[in-house]
Amino acid sequence: MDPSRIFDRGNVLCGQQATRRSGARRGAHIESEMKLERNIRAASLADWPSIAALLNEAVLPLAGAEVHLDDFVVMDEGDRMVGVAGLERYGHVALLRSVVVRAAHRHTGIGRQMFDALCAKARRDEVRGLYLLTTTAAP
Repeated sequence: MDPSRIFDRGNVLCGQQATRRSGARRGAHIESEMKLERNIRAASLADWPSIAALLNEAVLPLAGAEVHLDDFVVMDEGDRMVGVAGLERYGHVALLRSVVVRAAHRHTGIGRQMFDALCAKARRDEVRGLYLLTTTAAP
């Protein structure tokens, strides 16, 4: 899937499937594959409460995020938001910030898909420098 089309045509399916474990009687677990569509899309103001909850869960700062929602993407799985990532632009440079994937969905490529979508948007918007903002980097 070409992430550069995310902002041109709205929602773009990522073609992923999710596997869920469902409990059966007597403690047995049955693997059932639910075909939940993953959808990466531009964030909207209506997404702010869910985005803020994800950022809070990950102990990431909320300051400044809401005013930059035009440069954020979210990943939905079915009707649930499972990831968010954003840019904070200053002229022709931007910070990559607020990248969160729900714990149960990590290591599935969601973070990479959101990153690729933001990089494509930055290129289209002629951002010349993209920098990572992190609160957990160690010297």
